[in-house]
Amino acid sequence: MTSPIILATGTPGAAVSATSLVLEWHDSLLNEPASLAGAIVYDRGQIPLYRAAFIAEHGAAGLLMAEGGKNYHPLILATEAGLPAIAGLGAHHDWAGRTVTMNAGVGQVLEGIVEIDPPPPLTVATLPDEAPEVYVNVGYPSGLQVAAESGAAGLGLMRTEFAAVRTLALHLNARLDDGRSWRELLEAVGNEADALYTIADDRNSSDLLRQGMRDVVSETVKYFGSRDVVIRTLDIARRLDEPMGNRGIRRCVGSGGTTIRLLCEAIREVLDEQGGRIGLILPLVSHYGQIKATVDILLDCGLNLRRPGSDAPRQIDFGWEIEQPAASQNNRVWLAAFLAEFGQPPHMIGIGTNDLTQFTIALGRDVYTEESDPVMAEYLRTLYDEHEFSVVRQIVESAAQCRHVGTRVFLLGQAGADPLLAPLLFACDITPSVSAAKVSAVQTLAVDMLLPGAGERALRAYRERVLNTYPTTAREAVENELGGFFAAMRT
Repeated sequence: MTSPIILATGTPGAAVSATSLVLEWHDSLLNEPASLAGAIVYDRGQIPLYRAAFIAEHGAAGLLMAEGGKNYHPLILATEAGLPAIAGLGAHHDWAGRTVTMNAGVGQVLEGIVEIDPPPPLTVATLPDEAPEVYVNVGYPSGLQVAAESGAAGLGLMRTEFAAVRTLALHLNARLDDGRSWRELLEAVGNEADALYTIADDRNSSDLLRQGMRDVVSETVKYFGSRDVVIRTLDIARRLDEPMGNRGIRRCVGSGGTTIRLLCEAIREVLDEQGGRIGLILPLVSHYGQIKATVDILLDCGLNLRRPGSDAPRQIDFGWEIEQPAASQNNRVWLAAFLAEFGQPPHMIGIGTNDLTQFTIALGRDVYTEESDPVMAEYLRTLYDEHEFSVVRQIVESAAQCRHVGTRVFLLGQAGADPLLAPLLFACDITPSVSAAKVSAVQTLAVDMLLPGAGERALRAYRERVLNTYPTTAREAVENELGGFFAAMRT
C-alpha cells in the first residue's frame, strides 16, 4: 500500500480529521459565508479570533493556518469549537482548489483523499471519593457538552473572550448608535479588542454582547448543573503577538468596567432563572485595586460573595488569576487585604501557567515560530518551559499561602496535564483544570496519588528533572536548596 503524500506539517489541534477542497481565505468571504460550508480554509496571515469563530460558525470542514504554535489562540479556539485545525504551516503553499486530507491530531496535511482512523472516544473514569479532583477548561461554547461529559468535577475556566468574538462574528451587520456596522467598526479600529470595548459602551449594541455572554453562562450551567463553573472576565489583546499590551482585567477596569458589568448582569439573570454554582475569576491582575473595583461592580449588579450560612440571593464564588510575577509576589498581601476588607478570603485562585511562564522568562509563548533558523527556533522553543523552577516556585509558594487562609487553588494552564507536573500539583493541594481530552489521563494520575509515598515520589521526580539541567559539580548544592524549599512549602 502506497504511503500518503505529506504536503506539510504543522502544530496539531484536536485528534480529528477532514477531507475536502481547499478554499483560500479572503475578506470577501465575510460577505459570502455560505462558501465556507464543507471547505477546508487556508489562511496565509495572522488570524483574528473573530475570523476563526466566523469560519467555525459557518460550517467549514477544517482550518489550515500559516502562523502560530501550540499556544496560538486561533488554534485553541478552533480546536475547542470542534473544528479540525493545524497551525504554523507557512504562507507559501498553493493549495486552493485542491483536495487534501487534514490529520489534525498529528498536524499533517496529506495529498488527496486519505482514510484516517477516528480517535478513540473519551473515557470517563470512576474515581474513588478520596482521589484528588480534576476540573476542565472550556474556551468555545460548542465545547461545553463534551467538557461536561468528560467526568470532570467542575469547570475551572470558561473564557468569555471566545464567546465575545463569537458574538462579533455572528453579528457583523449589527449597527452602532452612529449607524456603522460592526464590520465597519472593525475596519476602522483595526482589531477586535477595540471593537468589543466600543460595542460594550454603545447603547444600541451592548445588549447583543450581554446576551451572548448570558447565553454562554446559561449553557454552562445547563450542562454542569450543580458542579462548580468558573467564568473569567474578558481577556483579549489588540494583537495576538502583544501579550503585554492593554488586555485582561486592567482594560476591563480602565475602560470603565462596562464589560464586567455586562457579564455580572448576565450571571445575575442566569442565577435568577436557573440557579447554579457560579464563580467569577479575573485575568492578569497586577494591582489590588483591580480586585476591589470588580467586587464593587458585582455587588452593585446585585450579586453577592458566597458566605457560609448566608441566605443572601445570587451568591457567587470569587477570585483572581496569578499569571505574572507581580501577582505571585503580592499574593500574600492581597489575600490579607481581601480578608480585611470583605471578612473572608477569596474562594479561589487560578494560576495560569501559559502567561506566568512567558512573563517570568520574558519570552513570548510562540516566539520560536517566527524564527527562520531552525536551530534558533528549537532553542527558543525549549526555553519556554513550564517546568522551569522559577515558574514552579511561584506556583508552589502561592498555593501554600492560599492553603494557609483556606483559599482553593486551580492550575489553569496546559501544565496541569503534564505527567511530571500534575502529580507535583496534587502533592501541593493544587487542582488541575485541563482540556476535556486530557481529563481522563489526569484523573489516572490523581488515583495514583492514593498509593503510599506518591507525594514524595512526585517531588523527587521533579527535583531530578531540575537537577539534570545543572552540571554534576552543582547537583548536591541544588538538591539541598530544592529539598529545603519543598519541605518548607508542605509544612
